[in-house]
Amino acid sequence: MQELSVLVTRPEQQATGLIAALAERNWVALPFATLKIQPLSIEGAEKQKIFDLDRYAVIICVSANAASLAMEHITDVWPQMPVQQTWVAVGPASAAALAEWGVQSVVPPASSDSEGLLSLDCLQSVDDQKILILRGRGGRELISKALRSRGATVDYLELYERSVPDTELKDLVHWLETSASRVGANVDTVPNQVVTATSGDALKHLLGMIAGHAKHDVLKAALLKLPTVVVSERLREYAQSLGFQTIWVAEGASNAALVKCIGDHLHHRA
Repeated sequence: MQELSVLVTRPEQQATGLIAALAERNWVALPFATLKIQPLSIEGAEKQKIFDLDRYAVIICVSANAASLAMEHITDVWPQMPVQQTWVAVGPASAAALAEWGVQSVVPPASSDSEGLLSLDCLQSVDDQKILILRGRGGRELISKALRSRGATVDYLELYERSVPDTELKDLVHWLETSASRVGANVDTVPNQVVTATSGDALKHLLGMIAGHAKHDVLKAALLKLPTVVVSERLREYAQSLGFQTIWVAEGASNAALVKCIGDHLHHRA
């Protein structure tokens, strides 16, 4: 078996940790950002939500990007953080980003997704409470709908938008052509190339970025055959709807969870 090569689709500024974790297993990472995080201007009514931070009983952070960008604005207004809020992070990366700014008592959900977050004890009896959700533009509505149905007043503070980066395709094309030739040669069944994706946008953009290439059909066919690591059952279903054929579900979006998922599946196939 050849050495394992792993496609890392995270935004450039977030890929470093996963690349290092893969290197610890002597696996080779191919960084290929399929998302660009563009901060939004926070003014007017959005800025007022930061001034009114002490009026919210619960503050929910749904991504590490939201945590970091929010805290940049919050610390400008609140040199000393209000202490009566309950802070909730959807996963360990979000909690770690908040901790870097001094927010230590963050409630983690049992699973790193909206469903896990909504099962937390602190979010069951929220009647008449004000809740602020820190997120990117255009995120899922499940959390807000569920909390409003429980009697809460929910506001959003949208801090960034996701876009398709201008990433050079050459290395990805070569990587997928290698995969296509390997499949055509019907070599051993243990994969030596794996795709990782921690969001639906990462998968959607990945397909979109190769759509304009002259060898689009070959590249897409090769991509869809590769084992693809995702971070939730919901994302597995989305990947399946896009045509991905072999989907491995990690136990969360952390670097350790992604690496463990790959290792476990390779062990079973060896």
